[in-house]
Amino acid sequence: MRYFVLFMVALLSTSSVYARLGDSYKGSTKRFGKALNYFKDKYAEVGLFEYKGFAIFVIYREGRSIEESYVLLRPESKSKFKAEKYFDGKLDLLNDPENLSDLSEESRTILRTANLKADWKPTASNNADGIEKMSASNGTITVSGDYYSKRRVLVIKNENPPSAPQKNCKRN
Repeated sequence: MRYFVLFMVALLSTSSVYARLGDSYKGSTKRFGKALNYFKDKYAEVGLFEYKGFAIFVIYREGRSIEESYVLLRPESKSKFKAEKYFDGKLDLLNDPENLSDLSEESRTILRTANLKADWKPTASNNADGIEKMSASNGTITVSGDYYSKRRVLVIKNENPPSAPQKNCKRN
């Protein structure tokens, strides 16, 4: 699905409500409540959540989250987001930076640390596209936490996830 790498949401409150890489779908629903949209087949599993003004887009593989995207909805966009019935419509709304607020440096730090308690370091200087690239490792897992300032999205992902299922293709 081309929507996998899109973007999504963040949240600010107590540390127990932050998403964490490696959570199951059930774990995500305990943190954020019922998903606004959820899709699963043998090739993909994704959930879209809204929590305290944040939209959170989670990609799962082998039952565990491998990528989580965070965006902060502008107050005037929250009602449009909740009212939109269709997944594509929600993604269109989230893909427009005018509907989103910037994530503060403090919010980005909190979200990164909640996903992996390790020393986060810049992996490259900020480039002309305004991408803040950071990564961390705790010895067993390496995680990136890149903030795309023009799109206003923080994408945190496991850099060594399990392999994706392969579609069986018969060749003649």
